[in-house]
Amino acid sequence: MAKHERRCTKNPKRECGFHIGFCFISEPSVPLDALKVIIRNSKVYEVHVNPVDDMISVDMVDDEALRDSLLDAANGCPACVLAAIRQSGINLISFNYKEEVDRVFAEWHEQENRYVEYDAIYG
Repeated sequence: MAKHERRCTKNPKRECGFHIGFCFISEPSVPLDALKVIIRNSKVYEVHVNPVDDMISVDMVDDEALRDSLLDAANGCPACVLAAIRQSGINLISFNYKEEVDRVFAEWHEQENRYVEYDAIYG
């Protein structure tokens, strides 16, 4: 449980496993608070109030741009982006964690394969 708590995406003082444990992402992410500021300052949603019945509706606006800016600030780390989204309190952001993790692993394997090819060619 202690290991889970240390890396849990709801923990404000979390340690990212992608940055610390696996070394898949060598560049450090910006602090989690900075990622949450990016979310809070973004215009990813618009709130509309119907004047007839006072019903509130929420529409997504340019969700993809926010995802890209979060991934850029987090140096491509999906776990840091997920932590920022979960801790921001804004649950309207669509983020496919599995797809982003698969992307990180694919990039890492591609880089590893280049090293193997280089070793095979140049010894």
